[in-house]
Amino acid sequence: MALWPLLELPLWSLRPLPPTLSEAWIGRGATPTRVGKTFVATGFLLSTAMVGAPLAADLHTAMALLCVGYVAFGILASNHWTITQTLAGPFATGTWTGMQNIIGNLSGIVAPIATGMIVKLTGSYVWAFVSPAILAGACSYLFLVSCAVNWGR
Repeated sequence: MALWPLLELPLWSLRPLPPTLSEAWIGRGATPTRVGKTFVATGFLLSTAMVGAPLAADLHTAMALLCVGYVAFGILASNHWTITQTLAGPFATGTWTGMQNIIGNLSGIVAPIATGMIVKLTGSYVWAFVSPAILAGACSYLFLVSCAVNWGR
């Protein structure tokens, strides 16, 4: 159990890799938007490995799944600010970044409270891991999917 902090050292060494790869891809002609979206989407998809952590049969498997999620966060974190800067432009980047930080910090307040309530009600961490995915999916449909479709009629 005491070895797990030492196992993080290789993960730390991977930290410079995603920004280096994204800059190289942009240098070869890709647009910053495409690179940023690709890295962020890949990071989010790989981070779903964490969902299996509370279902793992042993501690080592659970920690391995959490480490995959940790690396995946490094993949997406290196590029999500790029998307903010691209969408906001040079005059609104600070405001957009501030709003992202406010929302991110609010989740640091709400998540432990919600996790405690969920674990108290269910006696398990499974729903504490699954409920954010359900919430994200529901919010995606509410705020991102448009119902106004014109099929040429």
